[in-house]
Amino acid sequence: MAGETFLLPSDIRVFGQTLFGNRKPISERDFSDEELQNIRNAIAANQQRTGARGRGSVGYNDYPHFEEIGPGYAPIESTLGRFNYRTLPDGRTVVTDRYDFLNDERAPSVMEYERMSPGKRAVMAPLNAIIQMLKLDPRAAAGEIGNAFIGREGRDVNITLPPVKKAAGGLAQYKECSCGR
Repeated sequence: MAGETFLLPSDIRVFGQTLFGNRKPISERDFSDEELQNIRNAIAANQQRTGARGRGSVGYNDYPHFEEIGPGYAPIESTLGRFNYRTLPDGRTVVTDRYDFLNDERAPSVMEYERMSPGKRAVMAPLNAIIQMLKLDPRAAAGEIGNAFIGREGRDVNITLPPVKKAAGGLAQYKECSCGR
């Protein structure tokens, strides 16, 4: 349903769902309209930065910087991070990725947790998360839990955005997003 709102932002929702075993692909249904708009904005920023048309890869530098974020910003970068996109002939844009905790920065930690027995992992991950919380870094604490219990065993991302329409002056505007809901 268009305009659906969620109690928690997507980064917390998707993390919790995945942590507790949800392995269904992440789709447009998992995001509010504002979050979907922020995905579109990241794609537009990537296209402006790189000149890409039709397909590309959004990176962290395609998201707004802290000083550019206003009240109520839906933080897509902490849900999707880097992702690929392509525009289909009918104008829809498909976003694909893998939601997991295996990247160049996290790989040593993920692989270390993979080598641990389940019992040791169950002790060490919360202990490391508590250490991060004592450093007043809740994102790093959540990252420790993600590294240990999601690691490379995440979920596919397959989001389909409706076509772009041009407004007066040639500026891109997006159709009302029912996004398959």
